[in-house]
Amino acid sequence: MFERIHEVVIEAGEYIVNKVHSDFTVETKESDIDLVTEIDKQTEEFITNEIKKNFPAHAVFGEETVEDIGRDRMIDMLATHPNLWIIDPIDGSPIMYMDCQDIRFR
Repeated sequence: MFERIHEVVIEAGEYIVNKVHSDFTVETKESDIDLVTEIDKQTEEFITNEIKKNFPAHAVFGEETVEDIGRDRMIDMLATHPNLWIIDPIDGSPIMYMDCQDIRFR
């Protein structure tokens, strides 16, 4: 079971490392300091799709997609689902974004 997830995590990490020093889009969420990058969204989507493909009986949601399933459904999943994955590939997108900007402008 965990062999494929290990591969997925390695692939996701390689994608992040390869994209972090390139041009990427950044959006705000609920405030000007609550940022999400396209890297975060694409990585979350990749990991989520791989979990769904390899473990169809498991439930999965991510930080960027929790609004799609709704807060009530999320709380229900947290309370009841025996196999639940919660995905947040880049914890601290604003810090990552600021660090990348700093590196680009040096």
